[in-house]
Amino acid sequence: MGNTSHVGHGYSIWIMAGPGSAQARSISGIIARLSKEHKTPYFEPHVTLIGSIRSSRYKALRIAGALAASCNAFTLPLCRLGSSDAYFRSVFIRMRRTAALEELHAAAADAFGMDGNGFMPHISLLYSDSDGACRRRIAKGIDLGAISKYGGFRAQRLCLYSTTGAVRSWRCVGEFRLGVRDKRA
Repeated sequence: MGNTSHVGHGYSIWIMAGPGSAQARSISGIIARLSKEHKTPYFEPHVTLIGSIRSSRYKALRIAGALAASCNAFTLPLCRLGSSDAYFRSVFIRMRRTAALEELHAAAADAFGMDGNGFMPHISLLYSDSDGACRRRIAKGIDLGAISKYGGFRAQRLCLYSTTGAVRSWRCVGEFRLGVRDKRA
């Protein structure tokens, strides 16, 4: 059996840019390059609003749609590159907290009856078990300016992902534009 720290559980709501945005393409290219170089799974660029949701798909879709309808698109300023021992946060871009993000996160935690403490907004660039020196070297080799030239991360969608199992098996099961009421909500 594989390492259980590499396995997700339940559902996660991801904050994502608009499909095809220049910044999303730039970040996606970095994730693709790093995943190929380090033989790790590829994933879409996102900020996890809330994860490990234990809920029915129907309830999670309804809540995600209501959350998306409750706020308009917003921008998350990029802070700095970082690395950690956490597999799903091996190398990442830290995001600056904004009022819109804090309100959305609090509403999501409340809606799912979850503890919202420990929230650290970020965009992961690599999921890996590599050692600290390797992670720091990778982070130093990324040009944050090339990503920042597009401005902050423009949050335009909430996507509900089934994140049970290995990363390669994760799938988007619902997508909602911010500020638009969805008939499923």
